[in-house]
Amino acid sequence: LENGNLLLTIDEKMHCLVSSQGAGAKPMTEVSSATEYLVTKKFIADDFRLDKVSTVTINDSTGTGRLWTISGNYSKQEIMLTKVLQIRLYDNLPGMAVLKVFYTNGSDRNVEVKKWVNHHYSVPSQRDTPNFWSFQGGSTSERSDWILPLRPGSSQKNYMGMNSTDAGGGIPVTDIW
Repeated sequence: LENGNLLLTIDEKMHCLVSSQGAGAKPMTEVSSATEYLVTKKFIADDFRLDKVSTVTINDSTGTGRLWTISGNYSKQEIMLTKVLQIRLYDNLPGMAVLKVFYTNGSDRNVEVKKWVNHHYSVPSQRDTPNFWSFQGGSTSERSDWILPLRPGSSQKNYMGMNSTDAGGGIPVTDIW
């Protein structure tokens, strides 16, 4: 799937590889991996057999583009799970993809989900200094910078409330690059 320079490759296990088609671009991820999966009490549902792919044109409040719906199945013993991955690629947002994932249990057995993982990407270091930067739009009484380098052990609360009579609220977005 392509949007601007962004290229998403979904394989037969519904694993994802993210890359850029930009000239001189460095790898965004190095290998295809399970980026959305379920951790249950008895197993990890991360390899879904790709079953169906469809696409439609969309025109909503965000803009026009394409909605890709990709589904696959996971089966283990008497458990049958279906994963549906929706990817929206908007014409006015090149280089961006909006993902939503759904799971359904098609078996007669209960599945106790301990953790639902989304957007589990491993991004290799490009040997930049620092390796990563972040936008953290939290409100602080010191009116701290919102663009910050990320170093090992970095931590910051992203408070969104009022912390002064003339300052507060923040921007409820965190971005890492």
